[in-house]
Amino acid sequence: MPDSVSSEPNPTQSAERVANTHVRLGLPRTARLRKAAEFQAALRRGKRIGRSSHFVLIHLAPAPTAELSDASCGARLGLIVGKRHARRAVDRNAVKRVWREAFRARRAGLPAGDYVVRLAAKLPELSQGLLKRQLRAEADQLLAQTNGKGRSRRSQKAAGSPRAGSRST
Repeated sequence: MPDSVSSEPNPTQSAERVANTHVRLGLPRTARLRKAAEFQAALRRGKRIGRSSHFVLIHLAPAPTAELSDASCGARLGLIVGKRHARRAVDRNAVKRVWREAFRARRAGLPAGDYVVRLAAKLPELSQGLLKRQLRAEADQLLAQTNGKGRSRRSQKAAGSPRAGSRST
């Protein structure tokens, strides 16, 4: 009997096969706010750039003098989902999963910086499927607003960018 058709599985080949087939689609650790100081900085110095019926979205742009490191390049997400507005753990986890997926899908097109999403209103009593669809629609809406907002309107005026509809002479 040839070696390649052995009935006994080779443990190293099986482990390699399993390791090669597992694809992680989640948000990488470098794309998440994880330390309390990072959250505090974003909440204190960041600007509220969006609000929906359940969420507040805050953005802290990177400092212009910041050195390029893994933590400072690209967009990073932090989530604040408290028991006050989502009593059940399953609901809090669903909010976080939906936001991480929405952020992961749009991360490449977002301006660099730290984004903090805070659940600011009590979640409705809906089935998990309906709740997730509603949360995803709100997340997509807030992130779509953010895509076009690399800078605030005030900083665009300071930079001298022309407004829509104004004439150049």
